[in-house]
Amino acid sequence: MSIITKDEYRQRVSRLNPMLFIGGKKVEDLRTHPITRGVIAATATIYELTQDPRYADCMTAQSHLTGEPISRSLHIHQSTQDIEKRLEMARLSSQKLGTCNYRCPGNEMLPALAATTWEMDKERGTEYHARFKEYLTYVQGADLVVSGSVTDTKGDRSRRPLDQDPDSYVHVVERRSDGIIVSGAKQHATGAYAADENLVLPSVLP
Repeated sequence: MSIITKDEYRQRVSRLNPMLFIGGKKVEDLRTHPITRGVIAATATIYELTQDPRYADCMTAQSHLTGEPISRSLHIHQSTQDIEKRLEMARLSSQKLGTCNYRCPGNEMLPALAATTWEMDKERGTEYHARFKEYLTYVQGADLVVSGSVTDTKGDRSRRPLDQDPDSYVHVVERRSDGIIVSGAKQHATGAYAADENLVLPSVLP
């Protein structure tokens, strides 16, 4: 079954060691720091709700890739009903948490990537969508927390993107046979430090 428990999530978080600084000091333990522990507690509650049979209809879905039950946080919408269930999940998590659902970035970004990579392949004859499906199978199978970065740092708002320091935006600096090298900055999502995976989505070209 591709759905883990809150305790399994907490165990994974205990192995994370991000370069995270708050107030000029490095956070040594995400689970005990007074600021970061709230994100972990909220995310653990989402895992708990997903395991609760009472909420299975809105918190879980069937993977269109494997047919296995998965967290709806990692599901690619297949119908209007799926989108309605996504809304039910958002309402439930807001009622139970009183805070953000820190698994929601994945639920927003993964469907967007599914559609975009499919369209790119159709137009350009590339293989991005097949690679995306491999990645999606991986994150669904391990029930990972997927966060992400969409918002640019903006830099000097009186200047156009083209006139900014190039590293105000994420951009490709090298193309190699095994992938690309990028440089630049993004505003991260609030719960990025407690996530298993972080997606970086481009926005404007510098």
